[in-house]
Amino acid sequence: MTASPSQTRAWAWLIMSLSARIILGTTAVAVLWSVVPVAFGWTSVVVVSGSMGPRVRAGDVAIASPIEAAEVRPGQPLLVENPSEPGRLLLHRVIRRNTDGSLVTKGDANSVEDSTPVPPEAVRGLPRLLVRWIGLPVHWYGQREYPKVWITGAVAVLLSMLAAKRLDEDTDENEGAEQTAASVADADTQEIVYDFSDGTLLPRPAAVPAAPQQDPDTVSARHTHGPPRGGRHTVAGSHRANRSRGRHRRRHRLTR
Repeated sequence: MTASPSQTRAWAWLIMSLSARIILGTTAVAVLWSVVPVAFGWTSVVVVSGSMGPRVRAGDVAIASPIEAAEVRPGQPLLVENPSEPGRLLLHRVIRRNTDGSLVTKGDANSVEDSTPVPPEAVRGLPRLLVRWIGLPVHWYGQREYPKVWITGAVAVLLSMLAAKRLDEDTDENEGAEQTAASVADADTQEIVYDFSDGTLLPRPAAVPAAPQQDPDTVSARHTHGPPRGGRHTVAGSHRANRSRGRHRRRHRLTR
């Protein structure tokens, strides 16, 4: 059975709307994962470089829990205030601890250690969660890649429109069209009644209304007055005429 164009269109809208809702829902959950921990004293930061690649990429969001500098061990990734660029955060791995308590860090993708050690008071947290790609628009905006930001916004608006599409509008129209077609088909279809009297399921035609009965007086009067106008004879009158001719021929032979 082939689907009608209206059904195909309804299915296409359904698939697109559900896909848009899934994408927007996943994005909303990722944003919540990135923001909600801040209310509990954690630190959320967008990675803006590939110095910790390939595990951590630009555009990822790292979420770090508070930690004391004395608890940090070599080999752990650490979120610190960048000693080389005040006012910015740095996510690198701890290589070793100096005698004065400062920490030497290095990016996984870098070939050399960071030039400036991190003082203990600059430690902000230990990364616990990593949300992929959710911070890409922020990263693109910081890099002045504005066309990518505009495209992302346009895609978000389009997905919102698809997700807000009311599916029952097309469904109501399709149901109305199908009901109209079904009523037309029923009008052109002979009525069938199923007979259950003998234990079987057999279709039988619907009852046909009986013809109106004629008055006996009218019928006898019609035969009494003879054949109708125009020279037409009834069947009974023709038989009587043939019998009269036969008797006349037999008398003629006997006379001879």
